[in-house]
Amino acid sequence: MIKELEFYSDGYKLKGNLYLPEGYNEENPLPLILLCHGFAGVKELLLPNYALKFADKGYAAFTFDYRGFGGSEGPAGQIIPEEQVRDIRNAITFISSQSEIDCDKIGLWGTSLGGANALMTSAVDDRIKALSVQITFGDGERNNTYNLSKEDKEKRAHSLNKSLLAAATKNKVMKLPLKKILSDTQSKKFFEEYSPLFPEALKAKIPFITTKYIDEWKPENYLHKIDIPVLVVGATNDMVNRPEESKEIFNKLSTKKKKLLMVDSTHYDIYIDEDLDKVSCEQLKWYEENL
Repeated sequence: MIKELEFYSDGYKLKGNLYLPEGYNEENPLPLILLCHGFAGVKELLLPNYALKFADKGYAAFTFDYRGFGGSEGPAGQIIPEEQVRDIRNAITFISSQSEIDCDKIGLWGTSLGGANALMTSAVDDRIKALSVQITFGDGERNNTYNLSKEDKEKRAHSLNKSLLAAATKNKVMKLPLKKILSDTQSKKFFEEYSPLFPEALKAKIPFITTKYIDEWKPENYLHKIDIPVLVVGATNDMVNRPEESKEIFNKLSTKKKKLLMVDSTHYDIYIDEDLDKVSCEQLKWYEENL
């Protein structure tokens, strides 16, 4: 059962889908898993694979579009992580008010950039009781530049600063297609497979300066503020967010209860087939233990 819902964040109307178990009894509020999608994602893309798994096991699962994406209002294609964290927190406020939800049992789930956002949210929002993040990063700049030479890093920084200057002085914002920003071989394969299914979502153009915002997104600096149970899932063959990033996050977490799971998967295969089954099973165990 899926309910289409809407709420507001900083004045923008955001769209969400609430997944409920079949045969849900309205007299019994459910524990919630709120899912945060990744870079330029939309709620209908990949996330339903996990949301349905969670709902099948008796949880309410809520997915939503950040501002500027999918069915939500806001500047098209704009990705500012701080704003997305506010969207997540407003989603928690909204969904907690719904009769189907036990507001004392809220779990957060984030994937890729959404995992970094979920870490940052958990560092400041004590309504979250358990967290699971997957294929994410602790330091955006480190993750984005790990294979670049010193000279290439300098060229990259110069291009980003030039773009920031053009935006600030001339209101000129260069936008690039998603496949220009996510240009690794795994992402290229993903775009080839999913673009015919989600043409509107995957033809979105993203401001080039978004790269700068992601570089500056460093959730590992706030991990010491997280004191809830955290499950970190990394993919050993991930070419988008390096598997070493998951290990860094796990090692720097100071919470008393934490777990690291490394799976033999790519950045996109973790959403389907055997990898989906394995990871979602471990995440469900985590929420069962900690919600």
